[in-house]
Amino acid sequence: MRSYHALDDDWASSFRDSGYHWLNWLHGGKGPLLWSGEEAIDVLRFVLAAYASSAHGGTGVDPASLE
Repeated sequence: MRSYHALDDDWASSFRDSGYHWLNWLHGGKGPLLWSGEEAIDVLRFVLAAYASSAHGGTGVDPASLE
């Protein structure tokens, strides 16, 4: 069994660290990209569908219908 202690679970820290990783990759290709381009587009469609659903009173929006 493995345990981890003192992990930074603050939302702001994860946002900062993710942005730092992305900028490092853009500037020098440092570190792996964890998603393919198609996977990133799928995640973006999901988020946009959630926003569209909220804007329409919570009705379902199919992410595949968004461009």
